[in-house]
Amino acid sequence: MPTNFSNAALGFLVGVWFASLWSWGLVWPLFILFLAFVFWLARFFFLNQTERKLIGGAALFLFCFALGGGRGELSLLNQNSPDWLAGQTVTVTGEIVEEPKPGATTNQVVLVTPENYRLLLITDLYPEYRYGDRLKVSGQLVQPKNFFTETGREFDYVNYLGRQKIYYEMFRPQIEVLANDGGHWFGHGLIWLRGQIMSGIAKVLPEPQAGLLGGLLIGARQSLDRETMEQFRRVGLSHMVVLSGYNLTIVAEAIRAALVFLPFYAGLGAAGIGIALFALMAGGGAAVGRAALMALLALLARATGRIYEVTRALVVTIIVLLLWNPNYLVFDLGFQLSILATLGLLFLSPLVEVWFTRAPEKFGLREILASTVAAQLAVLPWLLYKLGELSLVSFAVNPLALVVVPTIMLFGFFTSLFSFISVWLAFLPGSIAYLFLSYQLSVVSFFSHLSFASITISNFPLAAVILVYSSYLYWYHRKTRGHEKISR
Repeated sequence: MPTNFSNAALGFLVGVWFASLWSWGLVWPLFILFLAFVFWLARFFFLNQTERKLIGGAALFLFCFALGGGRGELSLLNQNSPDWLAGQTVTVTGEIVEEPKPGATTNQVVLVTPENYRLLLITDLYPEYRYGDRLKVSGQLVQPKNFFTETGREFDYVNYLGRQKIYYEMFRPQIEVLANDGGHWFGHGLIWLRGQIMSGIAKVLPEPQAGLLGGLLIGARQSLDRETMEQFRRVGLSHMVVLSGYNLTIVAEAIRAALVFLPFYAGLGAAGIGIALFALMAGGGAAVGRAALMALLALLARATGRIYEVTRALVVTIIVLLLWNPNYLVFDLGFQLSILATLGLLFLSPLVEVWFTRAPEKFGLREILASTVAAQLAVLPWLLYKLGELSLVSFAVNPLALVVVPTIMLFGFFTSLFSFISVWLAFLPGSIAYLFLSYQLSVVSFFSHLSFASITISNFPLAAVILVYSSYLYWYHRKTRGHEKISR
């Protein structure tokens, strides 16, 4: 029988999920809340203890289901939709509230008007606009439309932007910069730090090594050219240069394993500090903080062996994050992958580690390999369902490429740090980082050019996803039950 904790958590998550897919207003959560009250009263009419527990569990589930649904509906009520019309030409003023995201030929700029309307601007790469700039823009309003990806999957672009309270786009509008003094000082400081790190790396390393190090250190995906990014995608390594919970979870475990020679708490603390620094360098936003928090939880569980307690902490963390923004659950793939990668480290990594008994334990190599494969196993079914692309070489490439990540990050960190003082001082750690970065790029390039490196699965069914994850649960249950019998 499920515990009260698991029952309540499941009810809340199902409620958030339901409200994310079907928005019927606040009436239905209130009705479910009334049903919960009825069930709670009804349990007093049963004398059998088992029946009373079942009725009480149903009441608790419905109560938390109503809370989750109500939080999801409230998030929709708080959305401030502008009274504009598609095709209308408007002139508005506003402030850039996020660092612009550069693409291959355009930039994406989020502008917020004084009325708190959010507008997505698609601008040319130049001139550049920055966080905190106040702009006057004139252009035609376009409503977002869903589109099909290269794998034949429809991407729900309308809801993706709508959950960010963005309902209109402007393509290459006329722009006038009114001022450059907006934004928060902390946001400006983080952006300045990112720029200085990338500038320092570029002074020491050539491309594409500099771009790859920028991606590893601060998640600066745009620092890599399109051809190199395509190679990483084909071998299933794009997560390495994209800020995500998956990436941070692997980094957390790799740092801890690489520092295994330190005293226990010193190594754990150093790994935690490393993740915090990584998160700050990567921008320190909500998505970064979310991924870093889950990575630290996985790190704590693996280091202490207290999987059960940390699993509860993970569930509480997920609920708190959904209270903050319920849109994460259904519409944020990074959030979903960070949960799966963390669960993979908690439950699959100890099972996978027996596959690498011949790998040396020195510098935590065996643990790094096991963690990498476990996290990949955990996210693979969901990635196939959401994106439909399968890399046939990823299980070979991931251990080969990720095993050197701790070394690259260590010497890359000192490269960027020393570059603030002198390029010559940064040359030695930069040279070591260059060797390992070149090794990574060579591995990725070799495997990506294989004709069978990647295939497209146009329709990976949800039933297959459920079947795979069910097999994982059975695997874990069978192995842990065997250990329990032996210990008895």
